[in-house]
Amino acid sequence: MPDVLTARKHKIQLIGYDVEQDIKQRRFIANLTAAEAEMLQEILFSPLRISLKKLMRSLDQPAGQLLDQIHRLQKIGLLDFDGNDTLVVHKEMRRSFELLIERLAPHFKPDIEFVQKIIKHIPVALLFTWYLIPRTSNNIFESLIEKYLCTPTIYARHLEDLKTYDPVVCALLERLGQGRVRASDLALQLGIEGWRCNEIVLFLEFHFAAFFTYERVGDAWIEWISPLHEWHEYLSLIAKRRPPAIESEKSIVPRTSSEFAWIEAHGADRLAALGADASMIAHWNKGSNEQKVLFLYRYPGNHLAYRETWPAYVKNDKALRSIEPALRYVAHGKWVFLSDFLQTIMTPITNEAAVTLKKEGAHWHYVLPTYSDTELAFVQACIEEWFFELGMVMLGSFDGRVCFRVTTFGQRFFEE
Repeated sequence: MPDVLTARKHKIQLIGYDVEQDIKQRRFIANLTAAEAEMLQEILFSPLRISLKKLMRSLDQPAGQLLDQIHRLQKIGLLDFDGNDTLVVHKEMRRSFELLIERLAPHFKPDIEFVQKIIKHIPVALLFTWYLIPRTSNNIFESLIEKYLCTPTIYARHLEDLKTYDPVVCALLERLGQGRVRASDLALQLGIEGWRCNEIVLFLEFHFAAFFTYERVGDAWIEWISPLHEWHEYLSLIAKRRPPAIESEKSIVPRTSSEFAWIEAHGADRLAALGADASMIAHWNKGSNEQKVLFLYRYPGNHLAYRETWPAYVKNDKALRSIEPALRYVAHGKWVFLSDFLQTIMTPITNEAAVTLKKEGAHWHYVLPTYSDTELAFVQACIEEWFFELGMVMLGSFDGRVCFRVTTFGQRFFEE
């Protein structure tokens, strides 16, 4: 297995980072009891110099138990005694523990705001080395957003790039696509021991891809590995917005007997209308149906018949091609209502309407595009005319409602 600490393709090399101290602190937090977490929070939110007597009055815990906990914090380097009655908290260590203990909060989410806090704890010299940020950047965090997170497409490409690095990383990220997973279960499934698991998650945290989170059960915490909150929120929204398949397929009346019926009946006429000569049409007729479709798809001048009522920015081939990714979400071969598809479409028609990461109030979200009635009319025509004629979808009706399904050929085409 490649060594996570010396990743070359991914510029983050943990060799310049105190991995051992970071992981020891994480393990310390993960193994706290509820009473120990309460005491630690009290210390972190107090002045750097704390009276031991005052701390004892603030916490309803036996003195002996409290002293045992303080000695544990002393051993890990968070604080020291100054005399018999004063605790001195080390400022830099407190910053580290403030970030770690935030994960124990009941409603904690590993979101973009938390990522920003992680970034602030990384030494500046490492930031420019790890993330290849221009040294002229006025805002490091905004540069990172633009480079790795600004659209779902960019972030998904970033995750796919990480998956090529290591089989264990790939398996972990694939599993996180379904949501959080219990850390102990995943470590067992992937055959990695505890320290190694911590190294990998630390590596992925710095790539904004996976994070340790905690859920309180009784007097302790269960450790989970969770995806970036905004990404998980986006994937969940996509899943919910996917139009449902029609269950009673026997009641559907297809408009044609086969997926290539229009090409077989009208394809040659379309080529002639576009100016193809007899020899070209004869050569075209010798090809398979799929070859005929691909030829027409690429043939100059062959495009959807545009309406004057449509916005000017959809009257080009780029807008037509922009609908293809939306059909991947229903490329399962089952019938769906066209009206349901139009209500759930999320593919942007223009660059300005692209799904982008935006901050709304105190939170970040991937904001989905909205569509005007004329834009939806354009999408509907794309389905009922362009993709139908090319054999990429079949049309039908169910109880008077138009429905369609992506054909076998369409499934292969949209996957490419």
